[in-house]
Amino acid sequence: MKKYLNQQDMRDLNLTGVFSLIKRAGPLTRRQIEAEMSLSWGAVSNITALLLKEGYVKEVKATATPGAGRTPIALCVNTDGYLLMGLDVNRSGLGGVLTDLTGAPVCTLQHEPPEGDREEWIAAITALIRDLLQQAGDRPVMAIGIAMQGAVDADRGIAATFPAAGWQDVPLAAMLSDIFSLPVYLEHDPDCLLYAALAERRLQDAILLRIDRGIGMAVMLEGQIWKRFGALEIGATVNGGLPLQEVATTQGMSQRAGRPFRELAEAAHKGEPAALALFEQAAAHLGAAIANAVTVFNVSECLLCGKMLQHGDLLLSPLTKAAKDYTPGRQLCISTTDVGNAAIGAAKLAAERHIIHID
Repeated sequence: MKKYLNQQDMRDLNLTGVFSLIKRAGPLTRRQIEAEMSLSWGAVSNITALLLKEGYVKEVKATATPGAGRTPIALCVNTDGYLLMGLDVNRSGLGGVLTDLTGAPVCTLQHEPPEGDREEWIAAITALIRDLLQQAGDRPVMAIGIAMQGAVDADRGIAATFPAAGWQDVPLAAMLSDIFSLPVYLEHDPDCLLYAALAERRLQDAILLRIDRGIGMAVMLEGQIWKRFGALEIGATVNGGLPLQEVATTQGMSQRAGRPFRELAEAAHKGEPAALALFEQAAAHLGAAIANAVTVFNVSECLLCGKMLQHGDLLLSPLTKAAKDYTPGRQLCISTTDVGNAAIGAAKLAAERHIIHID
């Protein structure tokens, strides 16, 4: 892990910081950016020139101030130029989105997940990208971001493990970049969901759990998503002798019940005692896991999403009560977010990662 910031690091931080500021608060004049970011005039001029050259931002007339003389020029995000592509690759389905540079969706597509091996999954992913590129028409795509289930080495663009296809160490970003001649950035899907949630609310410290066939976790501390390859595998943590993923996921509950999860959920909704007991156990284990996570990371905000939350009436209230009972001194806030935002978060993260490569 790097222990210091060199000149290149500072440039990259300033580039992403200025673009994020314009995206959040623009249109802004260069003087306003200078004041808000505490940067020198020269730094602001150089950064905004790069952003203009690459099409991230455009110039517009600022709101005139009476008696202030000439109307200044402001900068806002260029929503008329490049598009971003985001994909959500998950055993539960394949989702894709085209967004403008603010992250606003322009087009969304959903494909069924394949049932086969690595090659069939890669073929399905490339087919989704081609369909999205066709939807883009004449508008160029700047970069592709992929929210990937399983273990992800984001820095190297490698899908280290993907349970649906049983693959190991697949250099997915490089493979797709070669096929489509576009920059491709791989991210862990819960990170993308947490990043997308920033657009809905101002978060500084939070955890997120995506609960589907497996459980993915993301952590944000002081406004930054915490990353470490192989960490945050909360589904493998044990409570009462059972891993969480065996007790509180659609796949785990289905295996324990000996029937499809859909049938199990229907039975619970009808009041079948055995099915209700499995949901109650899942809620209790999830509540304990959330309590442990917020305590370890010293946060009070927890976001939940995923197909298990489609049955929130069976889960959300009891797991919230359990988590709060385990953390009596903490003002714990548990809420839900849209799992469909994974692809949007992937597109936004692709823009953030791509911006540091401009020169």
